[in-house]
Amino acid sequence: NDSSHQINKRIGQPRSASINKNSFIYFIRNLSAKGREELVKNIQDILDPVNEFADLRMGTDDHCYNHSAINEPFIVPYTTRPSYAFLHSLGRDDKGKESVVHHIPDIGINAKDIFTKENETISISAESIFEVHKNVKVVDKRFNKIAKKHPQVRDFDIKKIKKMYGDEEFKISMDEVKQLIRSTKVTTSSLLPHKFYTELVGKYSSNEEFQVFFNVFRTTPLLSFDGDDWDKCCEDQKDFIKQEIEHSKKKIKKSKAVLDKRDEMANHEDAKRVKYLNKIILKINEENLELWKDDKIPNLRGSFCSFIKCVLRVPEKYGFKNQRHAKLILGKSLTELSTEVCVSQKGYFFTSGKHYKHNHICKKPDRAIVFLSSPGLDFCYPQPTKLEAPKYFTRAVPDDLEKTTVGGWKMFQPNKRPELHQRIKVLYTCIFEAAQEQDVRNMSMLPLGLGVFTQNLKDEMKHKLMKIYFKVQFELLAEHDWGFENYYINAQQH
Repeated sequence: NDSSHQINKRIGQPRSASINKNSFIYFIRNLSAKGREELVKNIQDILDPVNEFADLRMGTDDHCYNHSAINEPFIVPYTTRPSYAFLHSLGRDDKGKESVVHHIPDIGINAKDIFTKENETISISAESIFEVHKNVKVVDKRFNKIAKKHPQVRDFDIKKIKKMYGDEEFKISMDEVKQLIRSTKVTTSSLLPHKFYTELVGKYSSNEEFQVFFNVFRTTPLLSFDGDDWDKCCEDQKDFIKQEIEHSKKKIKKSKAVLDKRDEMANHEDAKRVKYLNKIILKINEENLELWKDDKIPNLRGSFCSFIKCVLRVPEKYGFKNQRHAKLILGKSLTELSTEVCVSQKGYFFTSGKHYKHNHICKKPDRAIVFLSSPGLDFCYPQPTKLEAPKYFTRAVPDDLEKTTVGGWKMFQPNKRPELHQRIKVLYTCIFEAAQEQDVRNMSMLPLGLGVFTQNLKDEMKHKLMKIYFKVQFELLAEHDWGFENYYINAQQH
């Protein structure tokens, strides 16, 4: 990509233009000897063989490709992940159950138990990964489903794992694991009290029933849980989930029709993405609907309301300036509050390398890196889109003509662009403050919020949103010295 960019730049063509043979020959002839040497080296890097397990993904749908250029189906069970072997070494209570979070295995570890362990050394290698994989009792349903269609992926022996992860070994002491856990910090916005947020998370995040409860009502303002309109709010949420279940089924059916036709003119990649995404949404909504069947809502709501009343009774205890400040924050939903938080923690990558060693296990580096975790604004999943999009955008068609969908957001409402700009600036301020607190010098930023989270926006709106996300970062870098020496932006296709 770098080479083609330089070629296009020097012969005066836009980056997206193709290079014809004559232009390329003319370009080569007019290069200096050093320029030719650099070009040959760059082209060699591009053309060098790649490990067949490069760009490896755990199953995404009915197929998975190990490399876009090879286009051969390849899939591995999640029990062969280095992180899976690592958690097993920490004493994972692996009973084979799945978490209430869709498709993510239950971590099965209480962090407090880790601190009782002796200072042993944990080793992650192809051999240790294979030992865990062959002995665990977990059944990866998604892997088995794909393996039925592609029998060649079933045999997963030590040779295949060594080919995938190489011969290197990652070693870390239990003492350092404890230090990494202690490095975890939660940074909140200037308006969201750290004390309140940590109390809220500590009280409810580890309870599975509350995880489901708050997944269903994550877009409900916290004050509304104890409001007079709760019954209506509850029924509206249930009706909306039912609507979206039917809408997802229609989208899946439509995508399947596109894929079955095998029309060369059709956008198959888009159809695959829509089908996969709506399968997830369908699964989540079907599971969420179960909450009403068990009749657990009254008790869960009652427990949470008691907490809210305590906060309003003594707001200062939870970090609020006064009751007015508390009501301002409690008037927001968990979805909204999540964009005012950044969780940071030091850690390491298990893998590294390039070419044949791409994605191989690597030795532990001398210095840890800092992982920063914050969500972008969600204009993808139905509930958050229903909450967030109407604040800033207007639809391409009126609501009454599109009652069963949350898509079609085309343009800004009058004077709402500055509000969205400020909202995203609050998010990035949290991220930058978290990085500064962890003494980060070299920031590497992904295009946060600009991938699947823009699913329900029209293309012209996606582009406008993208400009805000990047402009906010440049503004913050210009306004304050955060201590960064380098700031890398992975802009992807943007």
